[in-house]
Amino acid sequence: MLNKRALIIASGLLLAAGCSAPAKPASRADTDVRDGVEQQVSTFTVAGYQAGERKKWEVQGASADIMGQQIAMTKVVGTAYGDQETGSITAEQGTMNRESQDIHLEQNVVATTSDGAILKTDQLDWDAQASRVTTDAPVWIARENIESTGRGAEAQPNLKRVSLREDVTVKVHDGPVTAPIHRADPAGGALATFVGPSKQAAAPMTITCNGPLNVDYERNVAVFQDHVHVRDARGEVFADIMDVHFDPATHAVKRVVAYGQVRIIRGPNTAKSERAIYEPARGTVTLSGQPRLDIVPGSEGGAPAMPATAGEP
Repeated sequence: MLNKRALIIASGLLLAAGCSAPAKPASRADTDVRDGVEQQVSTFTVAGYQAGERKKWEVQGASADIMGQQIAMTKVVGTAYGDQETGSITAEQGTMNRESQDIHLEQNVVATTSDGAILKTDQLDWDAQASRVTTDAPVWIARENIESTGRGAEAQPNLKRVSLREDVTVKVHDGPVTAPIHRADPAGGALATFVGPSKQAAAPMTITCNGPLNVDYERNVAVFQDHVHVRDARGEVFADIMDVHFDPATHAVKRVVAYGQVRIIRGPNTAKSERAIYEPARGTVTLSGQPRLDIVPGSEGGAPAMPATAGEP
């Protein structure tokens, strides 16, 4: 359970923030009554600890205006410490509630992890105690060779589990999508910057859906819902729901399991069923649940380029 002790160290001034001890009253020299700002500080650090004095999270910034329970921050750098990975969140500005320790970040919000994942958005709410980040804004996420976009998201700071709410597009590239150039430095005010999507030798597999999308990178599986559409060099697959399984070593799509009103198209040829399993490496589709093949004679040798077989795998 998280020890709610949190410290703000700013220009030699020690303030309580959401801890058991009350905040130190601001001196008259530190108070601007006109603006409602009680204290203005140049650099600061806020930290939260778990039982056993192990640091769970930390927030640093270039400046802060303290107004009652709210702290307005600039050039924010937050760190979430996990058992194995560390997550970092940077933003141009943000606010923190001293009582709840909830953090709202805005403008060029970028979350990165020690194992190479990246999330970019315009605004983000960080519940440091619950280890959860959320947003209603458009989101761009990259991990290894998988690039995802959508509107609205919820994730762990280590980006191991991510949910995109709607308007989802996922591209599976042949190689890594992005790479961080440098990390943020709160003293210098620099934010992390990135190279763009890598140029791929072949068109990526693209998966879209209305949403939601739930991704578990530890289990290497993603679940797409509502009007799911997969497109790659071999053809297209449509379904109500799809479970996409990734190869743990290569992160390529290993298997796609589609459910509900499944339709597979390759040129003029179409296959339909209630359930289908697509294996890209083998180029095969296994249909079950009233399968039907509509093949145009003479096209692609008279059979779909993605061979379809009826029955359970």
